[in-house]
Amino acid sequence: MKLRFVMRPLHECLFNPKPWHYRHSRACGNPVKYLIRLDSRLRGNDRTLVFLYKTELNLASCKGLVILIALLISVFSFSAQADEELPGKIVKETVDQVLLVLQDSSLDEEKSKQLISGLITERVNFKDMSRRILATNWKVATEEQQTEFTKLFQKILINTYWIRMNQYAGEHVEYISVSSDKEGYATVDTIIVRDKSDIEIPISYRMKRFVDVWFAYDFVVESLSLVQSYRNEYQATVKNFGVDGLLDLMKQEVDSYDAA
Repeated sequence: MKLRFVMRPLHECLFNPKPWHYRHSRACGNPVKYLIRLDSRLRGNDRTLVFLYKTELNLASCKGLVILIALLISVFSFSAQADEELPGKIVKETVDQVLLVLQDSSLDEEKSKQLISGLITERVNFKDMSRRILATNWKVATEEQQTEFTKLFQKILINTYWIRMNQYAGEHVEYISVSSDKEGYATVDTIIVRDKSDIEIPISYRMKRFVDVWFAYDFVVESLSLVQSYRNEYQATVKNFGVDGLLDLMKQEVDSYDAA
């Protein structure tokens, strides 16, 4: 999270209905009234700490005030980070919840799928995933086609995921590492272990932070990216039949599953 510091004259807040926190300080010798606001409406994940002053200040000579501001920035940074769930924790909690559903013998198949579908929907950004899969064709598609593709792909992915989860045979998951090579992105590496056969299947969850929430946008199974796999398949279909042709084939796949 990036925290930006801004100074503004006090009169700028007179017609601003936003909540402010009033404080007083003698850091510069004379009493100084200032106001602080943590603005969470900025684009992305940035925050602005706004410092409003009543009198003209010479920051070069106000060492105490500068220290005060630095402390406030640290407090707001820590508070914002504390409220944010970390990607490794999110993946672990979600996978553990899925396994609990699969292990619950009191649930019928329909209820189990409903619960697991809900868990997946909460933690996967299907729109971002769809945009990555269509790649350049995303901009070619109309807004209606983009919406339809996202809706159909979500159904296809959940159906595919459920087919594999329905074959659950007591596997457990080991959490290996969490890495990040770019601000706002992370990869959570796990291994699915089948105890009886000693088979280990590596699965990595690629995560992206939207505001203060982490969502998955790709899964890598045994070094094969789900996004890349679908992109290769769908690009060939769009090239031959167009976006509408792809949507028709996706509808057929969804209808075929529902009819089974």
